[in-house]
Amino acid sequence: MFSTYKRYTSSAILGTQSLSRAFTRLSLSTYASRSFSSCTAPLLKEEATKTTKKTTKKKKPAKKEKKLSQLQLKRQEKPKHPPSAFALYVRDFTKTASPETRSNIGELSKAASEAWNNEIYANKIKYEAMNKELRDDYKVKMEAWREKYPKRPLNAYQKFLSEYLKNSSLKSKDSAERKDAFKDAVKQWKSLTDDEKAKWKTA
Repeated sequence: MFSTYKRYTSSAILGTQSLSRAFTRLSLSTYASRSFSSCTAPLLKEEATKTTKKTTKKKKPAKKEKKLSQLQLKRQEKPKHPPSAFALYVRDFTKTASPETRSNIGELSKAASEAWNNEIYANKIKYEAMNKELRDDYKVKMEAWREKYPKRPLNAYQKFLSEYLKNSSLKSKDSAERKDAFKDAVKQWKSLTDDEKAKWKTA
């Protein structure tokens, strides 16, 4: 009987130990699962937030090119005045000048002037011909530019000032005289009646 009791007790102890180990493994598994979830949850949340931001990020609208005004187009398209014969000569002279001379604008200008003055007539004529060809081309371009952008007609006040300018001190080199003449012109314009001012519109 004692041996039977001993076997029963041993089996009970073994059973208890097995259950204890099973519960321990289950607890460790649960803890590990929770620990893994607690560690990975912020990362998964951050990744999800990044993905959402990427998908919801608005594309920047393409920059629209600013349209130039009529005055800006007029100035931009105006043909440039052609260089003079001497300027064309300086352009070629600069190519053959030494690096030291090219680096000093004052010395370059002085050397080019001396070379131009000592240049033979045949070479000067060549640059004069080049200048004439450029001027002829410039005149053609200017005529086309004036046709595209004609001048606005003068208003009555501008016509009055233009006529006043012909016989006044506004042409004087003295700034004080020009200032007084302009003031006098403004006073005369203001003194005109509406009918007299209207006549200048058709003048």
